[in-house]
Amino acid sequence: MIIAVTGANGMIARKLIPFLENCGHEIIKISTSLNSNVQSTFSYRDLQSQKIVKKIDLFIHLASFNSNLQEKDIHEEVNLTRIVLACMPIMQCSRLIFFSTCKVYGDNDASLVVYDENSRINPVCSYGKAKSECESLILDQSNNNLRSIIFRLPPVLNEYNDSNLGKLMMFAKKKNPILSFAEGETNQRSFISFNNIQHVMRFVLDEPNPIKEAQIFNLADDSAISLHDLLRTLSGKDIHIVPKAVSKLFFYLPFLRQFFLKLYGNFVVDNSKLTNKMGVKLYTTRQSLSIDETK
Repeated sequence: MIIAVTGANGMIARKLIPFLENCGHEIIKISTSLNSNVQSTFSYRDLQSQKIVKKIDLFIHLASFNSNLQEKDIHEEVNLTRIVLACMPIMQCSRLIFFSTCKVYGDNDASLVVYDENSRINPVCSYGKAKSECESLILDQSNNNLRSIIFRLPPVLNEYNDSNLGKLMMFAKKKNPILSFAEGETNQRSFISFNNIQHVMRFVLDEPNPIKEAQIFNLADDSAISLHDLLRTLSGKDIHIVPKAVSKLFFYLPFLRQFFLKLYGNFVVDNSKLTNKMGVKLYTTRQSLSIDETK
């Protein structure tokens, strides 16, 4: 199978592409940060000017500016999807997999809400708004000539990024003592691990005709996890808890609340539609961390 992948130098693609190649597929890489060779690696300008002459069997659209997208950049993010959709017929490709975000449902919150694919779309951040618009574009064009799967992902489980959570995970992995707030004991967060992404992609690729109509799935690890359980799994040590009165101060002061919620808020997504429809069993976040530790 010949598979085109946008965002080919991004965090997910750097792990997904070797997996796809090991499965025997030919990969066409599309990226702004890789040197074009007009054979297997192309720029978006190459894509738009129809320099990819091969027939593409499957298009995986991973490209995104970043999760800290600004309001002014939403149009450019959405335009990437327009370019892909416009070029697919030229490459005789009718199958699309789009990696979206669970941020289309909203953002971390003090209360616990579980989002499924029927939950109301209510993006708060620019990244979620951009991905929501991209989803609408794809769904509007999905018909007999375009069969699409949209995967909505929670944060990718990856300690090697520069987010506050990524830095905290790296700190924990070095077996450092951790001081934290009590809310980290009871909050619940969904993540997606690379091994679960690969597991689902293997199912999609092995099925002779898996995309029959436009479908949306939450692609998340099996079961949510608290911040402290996440850090304990990485460090093997217990967490030192700050008095509750201190955490209340952080939570109720408006200028600290948003920062506090990024780490200690709740955000849980239900993946049962995917696991039931595809018949796949996914790892929990804790299991995925244990697998990574043994590599």
